[in-house]
Amino acid sequence: MYHRLLARQLKKLSLDSDSPPDAASWQKFLESVQQSYQAADQDRALLERSLAISSTEMEALYTDLRTNSEAAIAQEKQKLEDIISVLGEGLCWLDQDGQVLLINQHAEELLGYRQEEILGQVIFNYMRIHEHRNSHIQANLSFEECLKGARSCRSFDATLTLNVPKTENAPKTDTRSFPISYTLSPMADGKAVFVFRDISERQAIEKELKASDARFKTVVEGAVDGILHLDLDGRCLYFNPAFAKASQIRLEDYVGRHFLDLIVPEDREIATEGFRQVLKGKKSKFELRSHRKVAGQHGILDVIATPQREGRQVVGFFVIMRDITERKLLEAALYEAQQELEARVISRTQELQEAKQHLESINQQLQYEVDHDPLTAVRNRSYFMRVLDKALEAKNAQGTVIFLDFDRFKLINDSLGHGVGDALLIAISQRLLSCVRPDDVVARLGGDEFTLLLKDLPNLEQSIQVAERIQRAFYILLRSKGMRFVLAPAWAL
Repeated sequence: MYHRLLARQLKKLSLDSDSPPDAASWQKFLESVQQSYQAADQDRALLERSLAISSTEMEALYTDLRTNSEAAIAQEKQKLEDIISVLGEGLCWLDQDGQVLLINQHAEELLGYRQEEILGQVIFNYMRIHEHRNSHIQANLSFEECLKGARSCRSFDATLTLNVPKTENAPKTDTRSFPISYTLSPMADGKAVFVFRDISERQAIEKELKASDARFKTVVEGAVDGILHLDLDGRCLYFNPAFAKASQIRLEDYVGRHFLDLIVPEDREIATEGFRQVLKGKKSKFELRSHRKVAGQHGILDVIATPQREGRQVVGFFVIMRDITERKLLEAALYEAQQELEARVISRTQELQEAKQHLESINQQLQYEVDHDPLTAVRNRSYFMRVLDKALEAKNAQGTVIFLDFDRFKLINDSLGHGVGDALLIAISQRLLSCVRPDDVVARLGGDEFTLLLKDLPNLEQSIQVAERIQRAFYILLRSKGMRFVLAPAWAL
């Protein structure tokens, strides 16, 4: 069997291996073989050169790659160490026996030991973990058992107790305990990562939240007003016993139903507008009518709706409702009573005003009768004496008093009768009033006797002039009851 290159050349020259060729063909065959060997030598030299160049480049490339990889690994290692050091949880890298291979700063602070004190030591010489009931995912395995068995475990509620170290040169003694949550994660090389955190603050917050929830529940369930918790769609999530008692609705029957089912259709737009305000983060107050009827009328609810917030976002409503139906009925009754009372007061006031006016009129009449002569309507003796006394008491007072009586009056009165006499006295009074000023006083003392008080007359001469004018006035006939009379007054100053 020939080499494939030789077989290819023989076939190319149409030579048979069993019969020898002629000289020309043989010569041609030898030249072809020669060319093939020369081409092979060239290819081999080129390949050797290429291999030499590739080896140098590959060595340089490997050197660069190794240098870059080591730098990248160192950089990533530094990043990992930085992350572990600033991690907000304690982290320890342990082998299956519990020997500490790595510990971060937060774990140092929680355990109370520096890294150089605890590295290489068995961690169980420094601490113990007590699992609380139902707090461990691997409920049948302890922390140590999980570590030795390369089992992962997690606890949300355990207690870490720091023990007195068993080594003689241990610098610290601390027996304090605190609650922790932890995770133990095994690695492929048999080691494990122990991550833990102090949950004292969280438990205190949870305790306070439970107490706050208990206080809230006590307040809500003990409130006398109905309180509802609604979602953003207005559907009921919860209501308190006061609402259940007032509406006679069980919680399981109403949860999931819409708030608008409680009220009459005519008031649903009022409630919808109120809830729109609450969605904007505002408190809304309005009144609604319920389906429950009292005294034949729809019950009236006083409603206050406030937003339930998570941060700045409104996530639901709290609705405080008070049934004010009885108060409204009482207010309506009081309003009617008030209107009736006001009407009665107005009527009574008018009656009292009329009575007051009547009394004032009677008083004025009585006062008039006290100060006036009932026959002639001029002032009487009593009034005249009071005015005279007051004038006499006044300082620098100036005035004149004239006394008058009329001759033959008694004769006329006796002969013609008292009716004519009375009419004549009235005529005399009117004639006297026409002779004096408005501020002067004309008074009848009795019978046909009259007095005049003339004020502010500075001298006797003027007083005499007034008296003479009065005397002349009576020269004119007096007419009374169809008769004419002439009376001469007698006067004195």
